[in-house]
Amino acid sequence: MNVDDIRAFCLSFPHVTENVQWGEDLCFKVAKKIFAIVDLGSVPPHICFKCTPEKFAELCEIDGIGPAPYGAATSGCWWNDWMRSAKTRCGT
Repeated sequence: MNVDDIRAFCLSFPHVTENVQWGEDLCFKVAKKIFAIVDLGSVPPHICFKCTPEKFAELCEIDGIGPAPYGAATSGCWWNDWMRSAKTRCGT
């Protein structure tokens, strides 16, 4: 999984727009509301996404996933090494 894969996934939803904000953050929005951010300036790139409070608690139990630096109050998760983690979980 790479940035292009995440971009394709996010853009597959209806009415999604994307833009770069705050320097190197690739933001995905619906109705001007952000639902995912990819930090293009980190190596490997990090992703932050919104989820339900229930899913937030579940995801934060997984190694490498934790509360987003600025989104924890709104159930934002920060997946620090999502490319490595996804490959591990998918067996690739």
